[in-house]
Amino acid sequence: MDDKEAKAVEQVYAHAERLGVPLRKHVKETRKITANNPVGFDFICERGGTKELLLSIIDSARFGYDAPDTLFGFLAGCVARRSGFKSSFREIGLGASMHIQIGDSLCNAHIDTIGIAPARDNKANNLYDFSKIVEHWDRDLRPELGPLKHFDVTVLRGQSEVTGTKEFGAILSVKKKF
Repeated sequence: MDDKEAKAVEQVYAHAERLGVPLRKHVKETRKITANNPVGFDFICERGGTKELLLSIIDSARFGYDAPDTLFGFLAGCVARRSGFKSSFREIGLGASMHIQIGDSLCNAHIDTIGIAPARDNKANNLYDFSKIVEHWDRDLRPELGPLKHFDVTVLRGQSEVTGTKEFGAILSVKKKF
């Protein structure tokens, strides 16, 4: 692990600790470290650690769940599921926010530059601010999406139902950049 990767790992650990998630204690081995956007890493949990990690995320009350039984939760968690993770949790907020994805033993923790979940409902499922989804796509997702990284999204802006700000983003078209 080089210095840049070591700093990225430490940044994720520190962010998780500020949120009440003792991530460091659950990580047995780090894998695939991303020092650029989004900063984070894949990791293997200690035996039985995924359950403890999940409980610490829930106990922190600072995360919401990308519930796959809701349309937007399904869409928000689809990249995590495509990568083999079973559940996806996002830090509540619109700025830089932690995203933790949990599998059987392989997990991922990274810091998205754009948070898309400013609140959660009474079941701890994320509520999404659609005005932030395009920025999230551009800055955080597109680099991870392989062939889809060449697609662009056009939006129409208006009022957000979640935050009340005038930034609602509705996808009008998806076109391939040449």
